[in-house]
Amino acid sequence: MALGIFNWGIYFGYGLSYVVGNFVTAADINGKGWRWSYIVGGLMGILATMMLLNVQEPTRKSQPAAKQKSLDNDIPSSASIEGSQTCHSELEIEEHPKTVMDKNPKIRNPKGKCSQYMDSIWKGDSGLKEVLKALCTPSMLVIALAAGVRHTAGFSWAYNTQLYFLTYYPEFNLGLWVSGCSILGGSLGVAVGGFVSDRLVKRLGLRARLYVLAGSQLLATPFATGVLYFAPPWAFLSLLGAYLFAEMWFGVLFAVIIELVPGTVQSSAIAVFLFVMNNVGGNLPVLVDPLSHILSYRGALIVMYPGGYLLSSLIFFLASFLL
Repeated sequence: MALGIFNWGIYFGYGLSYVVGNFVTAADINGKGWRWSYIVGGLMGILATMMLLNVQEPTRKSQPAAKQKSLDNDIPSSASIEGSQTCHSELEIEEHPKTVMDKNPKIRNPKGKCSQYMDSIWKGDSGLKEVLKALCTPSMLVIALAAGVRHTAGFSWAYNTQLYFLTYYPEFNLGLWVSGCSILGGSLGVAVGGFVSDRLVKRLGLRARLYVLAGSQLLATPFATGVLYFAPPWAFLSLLGAYLFAEMWFGVLFAVIIELVPGTVQSSAIAVFLFVMNNVGGNLPVLVDPLSHILSYRGALIVMYPGGYLLSSLIFFLASFLL
C-alpha cells in the first residue's frame, strides 16, 4: 500500500496536465497561447526542485541487513587489499620490471583500472549479472510481458485521450473531467490495490498479488470499453471506474518484484524492469495509427486500450502458476 501511495504523484501530475493544457492555453496570456502551458509546467518543476533541496533524507528504521551490508563495506575486503597491492605492484613493475615479475608471478598480468571497474559492475552480489539472473526467471519474464502489455494499454489511452474527444465530441471541454477522473480514480485505485493485496497475501501468499493484478485489469476492461462506447458525460463516469480498477496494479506490481528478487539487487532490478516496461509501453502505442486505417480510430483504441487490459489480465493470471 505504501508503494501505491508513493505513486499518487503520477495521477495528480497527469490530471493537472489537462487543466493546464486546456484552460491556460485558452486564456491566451499575452497572446502566447499554448506556450504558457509549458511555462506553467516549468514553474512547477522549479517549485518541486526547491522542495527536494529542502527535504531531509528520512531515517531508515528497517532493513537491518542493509545496514550491516553498509558496515561491511566500510571494512577493507580482501579484494580491495588485493587491488591496492596491485596498484603498488604496477609502480614497482615500472621501476624494476624484470626483478619484480620474477619474484611475484601473480602480478605478471595485472588488471587495469578499466577492467576492475567493469568487474565491479558485472560481478558481485549486486552486479548486473545478478540483476539479470534475478529478472530472467520464467515467472519474472511472464510478469514483465504482462506489465508491458498493461503499460501499452495505459499509454495508448493517455496519448490519445485529448485527440479522441476532439475527434468525436469537439464541442465538449474535457479538461476538468479527465483531471478529476485521473486524480480521484487513479489515486483511490492504486491505494485500494495495495490495501487489498496486503490483506490477501497474508492468507494466500505471494500469488494473491498476481490475483489482484489479474482481477483488477479484468474488472477495468468493461469500463474502458464504456469510455469508447458512451458519449460524454457518461463516458467520464465509465472512465472513473476504469481508472479505479486499472490503476490498482502499479504498487502491487513493484511489491511482487521486491518479493521475488534478492535484497541485494532490488533497486537495480526495479530500474531495469522499469526501463524495459516503459520502452515497450511507450513505443507500442504507435500501432494505433495503422490499426485506425484498418478498423477506425475508435476501433483501434478498443483493441489497444480495453483489449490490452484484458490480455494483461490473462498473462498476470498465467504468471501466478509459475510462482
